[in-house]
Amino acid sequence: MMKDFSTKKVVIIGATGGLGKAISISLAGRNVNLYLIGRDENKLDEVKNEVKCYTGNIVISSKIKRDANFNDWEKIASTIQTEFEIPDIIINAIGVDVRKSIQDQDDAEIISQLDTNLKTPIYITKAFLPYFLTQNKGELVHFSGFLDGRLAFPYYSVDVATRAGLVSFIESINREINNKSICIASYCPQVADTESERPFHPIWKEMGIPILTTEKIADDLIHTLGSSKTLRISGGFINSFFAKINSASPRLANLIIMNSYSEILRKNFGITVVSSNKNSILSKIGIFLIILSFILYGFIFLVPFLPISLEVKGVTITGLIASGEVTFWIGLIFAGKEVYQSMKNKTKYYYKNIFKPKDTPK
Repeated sequence: MMKDFSTKKVVIIGATGGLGKAISISLAGRNVNLYLIGRDENKLDEVKNEVKCYTGNIVISSKIKRDANFNDWEKIASTIQTEFEIPDIIINAIGVDVRKSIQDQDDAEIISQLDTNLKTPIYITKAFLPYFLTQNKGELVHFSGFLDGRLAFPYYSVDVATRAGLVSFIESINREINNKSICIASYCPQVADTESERPFHPIWKEMGIPILTTEKIADDLIHTLGSSKTLRISGGFINSFFAKINSASPRLANLIIMNSYSEILRKNFGITVVSSNKNSILSKIGIFLIILSFILYGFIFLVPFLPISLEVKGVTITGLIASGEVTFWIGLIFAGKEVYQSMKNKTKYYYKNIFKPKDTPK
């Protein structure tokens, strides 16, 4: 059953993005009054004109600068209150992520994620909350990350830190407000078919994660509106259940699926792993064979004391030398060049510092 949003006043922040636009159009068809906010004035006008085709209700738009501070958001909130009255629902659909190792992320990329995903939602909440408190009702939904916003994919380190920070901020602010008529929530969408996400679709498909149209995600979000839940996870029971597993035991989550996901992401965003599981086993076999070769060499010194003939002793010693040599070199091949280089460096160190005679002062 479709929820009735007739005459509701809804603010969409990030209306020019793929998801923001889809949400705006979907809500326009549900007879709501819309106030659209975006950073690109030309795109904002295009979205506004398109949205008007779906509704005869009020559609107002306003530009916000990219590096908006709290005072800017406070002015926007005041303008909306004057032109639009106090909104019933605010949806913040802006967000950014950088998929690189932490060493490869520059200052601008780190600051952009912190500002967009964490600082801006805090400013928006602070700016609009007084109006919610005045009318004793209101709903503010911030877009967060995949699953519950706290799923720590590798190469998403800064992004997931901001999303987890937002989820914790929302938990705290709801306890602070302590008003059942006012809800600050986070919505965690599934992977969307947006222009910015399309280059990464092959990776998501390899991971077996479904990709939804922006229309489906918009409908799913709208279905959650009016809920008292402060954490709204797209994807149903399975995603919600795995989010709880990951939160309770990251090690168990790793064993279930995260190790596999990490390998795929590492292959696409990170450095190729030097030793896979197969290489790791071969390396262990190689080290074992090297140790065995030294044991074989050691037996050579015991042979003279054995109660056997000289001829047998000679054959035995020769066999031990040959076996030790073959075992050592096979082990070295299995162990790899890293072990060889390590042994070489240690041999040089011991020769230089222990075995090499020191010059005596004249």
